[in-house]
Amino acid sequence: MRMARSLSAVVIVPLALMMLPDRAGAADCGRARDLQAQAREMTPKQRLDLLESAAAQCEDDPSILIDLAEAEVVVGNPNLAMRRFQQVAETAQDVCQRARALAGLGRVYRLQGEKTDAVQYLRSSLKLCPDPAVEADLLELQWTARGAIVGADEIRGALQPRSAGVEPGIDLQVNFESNSFRLSPQGRTQVDEVARVIESPELRDARIRLIGHTDQRGSDDYNLRLSEQRAQSVRSYLIEVHGAAGNRLVAEGRGKREPLYRENNERAWAMNRRVEIAVGGR
Repeated sequence: MRMARSLSAVVIVPLALMMLPDRAGAADCGRARDLQAQAREMTPKQRLDLLESAAAQCEDDPSILIDLAEAEVVVGNPNLAMRRFQQVAETAQDVCQRARALAGLGRVYRLQGEKTDAVQYLRSSLKLCPDPAVEADLLELQWTARGAIVGADEIRGALQPRSAGVEPGIDLQVNFESNSFRLSPQGRTQVDEVARVIESPELRDARIRLIGHTDQRGSDDYNLRLSEQRAQSVRSYLIEVHGAAGNRLVAEGRGKREPLYRENNERAWAMNRRVEIAVGGR
């Protein structure tokens, strides 16, 4: 009997000890979040120091890692910030935290003058979780280039695979005649650039989706029909003028259901009227 009681004690003690790290970890994360809250009122250098301490105590908390990455951008450590943003984008369970990390990557690319990458990451962030600040950043980037033909090199770059959470694709302001699905001269020139890309060796066999979008004005039925017709016009032009294989071009219409910008003003409406080019999918 004495031996049985001794064995029980030997088993119970390690089990109790095994439970202690979980409680300690929870306490560490609690202290880390206190540091995170204090950091918001500090100077950039003090904020960075506090957030580094917080991340050391609770290393897998995505909110702390994002705050730390943003602080690193402010003090001039963009490469380290990008690694932290990437970590959160690939591992966070919460979709809005992943979106915030993607937006952080987009802003770093913008600071580095990499417009195509900046647009891709900001765009992917908005699709995951709408955010007015991200909308404003993306709208400013795209508005400055309005009216210009997007060249084949930029389109090709936007269609290249990127990291997790970033869907290859590009939004083009393809012009049509007013309240019509007929391509304007500028619209045809823009689609000519698309043709150069989708017939290139790296994409010649890929499935290409042409997705029409309208602005938020007008009825759902009217906008859905117009977006479908405009996407179909782009598809027909690619087939008839450039000889693209119709079995790999899919025309879709989304109407006004998926605006990139939710504001009700001329700038947002103009940028929401677009044809999205995407690779793969259904």
